[in-house]
Amino acid sequence: MSILANPFRYFIVPTNDQMHIGHTIGTYGLSNKHEIVIDFLNELEEKNKVEVDYRNNEYLLYLISSNSDRFYLLKLAKKKLIDLHIAGDEDVEDMRTPDYPYVYVLIDTKYQLALIEYKSTVFSNTLGTSRILSAILSNFSREHHFDITLNPMLINDHFWKAIRSSEKIIEAEFALESPNLFDGVIDIEKHLKDIKDKYNNVKSVFKLCNESGSLRLEDTNEELNSTLDYIGNGGGQWKLKVIEGGKPETKESSDHVQKILFEDIIEDEMISDSEKIESYIDQVEDVMKNEEIGN
Repeated sequence: MSILANPFRYFIVPTNDQMHIGHTIGTYGLSNKHEIVIDFLNELEEKNKVEVDYRNNEYLLYLISSNSDRFYLLKLAKKKLIDLHIAGDEDVEDMRTPDYPYVYVLIDTKYQLALIEYKSTVFSNTLGTSRILSAILSNFSREHHFDITLNPMLINDHFWKAIRSSEKIIEAEFALESPNLFDGVIDIEKHLKDIKDKYNNVKSVFKLCNESGSLRLEDTNEELNSTLDYIGNGGGQWKLKVIEGGKPETKESSDHVQKILFEDIIEDEMISDSEKIESYIDQVEDVMKNEEIGN
């Protein structure tokens, strides 16, 4: 049976977006911060699991297997209490017992990708799952004055499908995370860096409005396409307010996360088969595939 997963990119950024003395004299600086996740996962392999409370729920993260400091197969489990009905001597007895349903997470440290299994019986969506994973990773990275965030990889063409299916476009909003995520590979990053240098902002939000619904967004616009590339590779979000079918609609990038299919996981065999894992990674639309990143 095939497993459906959504790809996310993780970013390692200074806590509170400020340089800390630990970044220059500590174990991890800006040049080797990518090693934080590798070291966390290797420690997890020795400890077998970590537990975390997140928003009044208990979660467990297990490392199942790894391959050459690049691929790591994890299980993220959520504690639930279920009611069992046990046959007693004189009557059926009710008993509440913990259950730990889980999803798989495949991490590729080379491209800083996390493929998170979608299983609605455990988590309603992978965006929520990514926040839990981010909290677990950040518990470790904050000791070294870094935060780890995860953002979904999007299907950029769906933005243009949303535009083409709309009768009128009233508003387009683009929220872009801090620059320097992609080592300057995406053109819009230079503009974001100029803005950050001037204002020290951690996010840039651009909003284009035309209340008459005649906002003009064209797929030949290089700056807009660069913005969508930045967002699509995990650098932000977009939102549209449109008229469709005579009614106002809101369309958001979170509804257009890429989908990856891979075979039913045989844990020991899968992680040792680098060629098979790379075939899953190759399904991800990613501008960074030809770049070495360290963010």
